[in-house]
Amino acid sequence: MIIVVEPQMQGEKHVIVNAGILEILQITFPDDTMHLYADELHSKRLLEKPYLSRQNLVLNSYKYKPEEDKKTKIALKFFRQARLSFQMFRQAKKREAKVIVFTSCFPFIALFVNYLAGLYKQKIIICHHGDLGVLLLDKNKLVTKIFRYFIKKMMVNRNLKFNNSLIYGKSIKDKLLSTIPSISNNSFVVIDHPYEYFGNNLLNKAKGEILTLSNIGTATLIKNSESLFKLAQILRVHISNNELKLTQIGSVATELQPFMNEFVDVLKRDGSFIPNAVFEESLAKSDYFIYFFKTGGYYELCPSGTFFDAIKYLKPIIAVKNSYLEYYFDKLGNIGYLCESIDDMAELIRSIIRGDKKQEYLEQVENLKNAQNQLSNENISKDFKSQLYSLSTHNSDSN
Repeated sequence: MIIVVEPQMQGEKHVIVNAGILEILQITFPDDTMHLYADELHSKRLLEKPYLSRQNLVLNSYKYKPEEDKKTKIALKFFRQARLSFQMFRQAKKREAKVIVFTSCFPFIALFVNYLAGLYKQKIIICHHGDLGVLLLDKNKLVTKIFRYFIKKMMVNRNLKFNNSLIYGKSIKDKLLSTIPSISNNSFVVIDHPYEYFGNNLLNKAKGEILTLSNIGTATLIKNSESLFKLAQILRVHISNNELKLTQIGSVATELQPFMNEFVDVLKRDGSFIPNAVFEESLAKSDYFIYFFKTGGYYELCPSGTFFDAIKYLKPIIAVKNSYLEYYFDKLGNIGYLCESIDDMAELIRSIIRGDKKQEYLEQVENLKNAQNQLSNENISKDFKSQLYSLSTHNSDSN
């Protein structure tokens, strides 16, 4: 019996990656019953996924409380997550669970869970997402400092006998260990980020349409998205001549308002919801997806879902170089271009406008097709299973 719990992300958040983890666990433990604990809306969205087996899946939902997202309700959030986590260990002991998988975990709660794992002598896996990225966040706010302190404490003081940390990408693990050398290299499971690559019904872009580069997802300073507007300023002549179009497919954070200009086509300037039909039409019209994650920034320790959107929708990538993207370019082959700077990126785009990259573009699309298979949940499951077995063997030998 396996317990899978989502204590932190409610509603629609992390549904794709959590569905992927569930599928990986079902493949890894085919004879075990999965007991899933998540809020009602999150559970409903997970159960809509056709690739998840219902045969050995037991659902245990709790009420979705969106008011927890308010900063004034942070105590309520901590209390509910701590209580839920404690209940998981009691259930695990009662049902003799092989492992409890926390699909995400707030740093403060992770310390509590780490303590309970030793107390109950219970194997656990904590999946890490954006929490690690805070270690590289260039902010000196008190809240950020507190987060950073607890994340370091959590990673350094893990109970290596019972607590396995799951990280989405080898480059993230390597960056984590170089950032905090005191973290033990033991008890890590490292897999690629689960994703859904099927269901891509986008129409092919018509020949002769203007070259379109798109930044997808919410534009923020953490993503270095202000560079999109700087790039547009550099290439404004080509944009004015209808040779190039730069599109922001997603809302723009208020913090980026000073950087905005008329050379970027922003779908929703008021930050409102983009209808799915408009979103997919914009994706279809894109030739490349463009990213500005910088070296030493948040997204060297945090997996990017929008990167995997490029693989799903077969859109070659133009990006500023960082360790996360370098890892996948090495792994997947020529899937686009990594640039040293915005000026370097602008020069590359000029060469694309001249028509110098047509044949290479076809090669990149083929490599993205191959990447979908290489990064499938079935293949990820093989890595997960072998690493879990190795950790289990290592811990048994150590006892």
